[in-house]
Amino acid sequence: MFSFQTLLFRAMVLFILSVLLSYYSLIAFQSLVKLENKNTATTFYWVFDFFITVVSLASTVFFYSNEGKASKLFNYLAFAGVSWMITKILINIVMVLGDGFRLLEFASNWISLKFNSTENQPVFLESRRRFVGHVALMVASVPLTGLLYGMMEGKYDFKIHKETLYFHDLRTKLKNVYGTTTSNPDAYFRRSLLNFTSGFKSDILFVQGLNDAPIQMYSWSTFKQEVLSCRSCRNRLFVEITGGEQGSLFESPTAKTEFNNFINSH
Repeated sequence: MFSFQTLLFRAMVLFILSVLLSYYSLIAFQSLVKLENKNTATTFYWVFDFFITVVSLASTVFFYSNEGKASKLFNYLAFAGVSWMITKILINIVMVLGDGFRLLEFASNWISLKFNSTENQPVFLESRRRFVGHVALMVASVPLTGLLYGMMEGKYDFKIHKETLYFHDLRTKLKNVYGTTTSNPDAYFRRSLLNFTSGFKSDILFVQGLNDAPIQMYSWSTFKQEVLSCRSCRNRLFVEITGGEQGSLFESPTAKTEFNNFINSH
């Protein structure tokens, strides 16, 4: 984890970058309003931009400095900040391209009058065209719509497949590579369930059928106790199915319900 000072410095850098992007993006938004409503629209834009930027950055600094749990509110604030930043970046890209063409046209006219004209005529830089701002907003709206849909609807788009894997003579292969459990216990421990009892960076659900094979149940109680004793882990939930076997997650109604509740709560 980063220190609070480091997080605060990065947040300030992002805030300054966001303000610079906002100033240029404002030109595109102003192209949508009438001249008499320009001041009101500008005020509304800066209030909205300041609120989204500050709240999303502040929540991110607070979350990472306190190693907190990612709540739904934090997810919404973080996605709002990221979506708004990406929107402004895309708007700025289109606006920069538009200004680039204006500068090229100005340079071309200046060179033409400088070397081809006998009269000392002034050359003016043309004002920004309104349609450039409209194009910038249209380009930015496409990924913004996708981001919002993904945040609200598409984050749990997955399927679960049950498949049995067969390993021919696995014990002999392990013995040939690592030796016996007596001669090389560390190699087997590094690959055992008991070596993965700490450091979980997200909430985790364990489902275990209590009628599983003896080789699976041999270390289950020890594993469960060590995971529950972990102080650096996130939330842990154990679901033990009485009479359940190895496929309890797919066969037990209780396990299925607990799994769905766990997914829907995150």
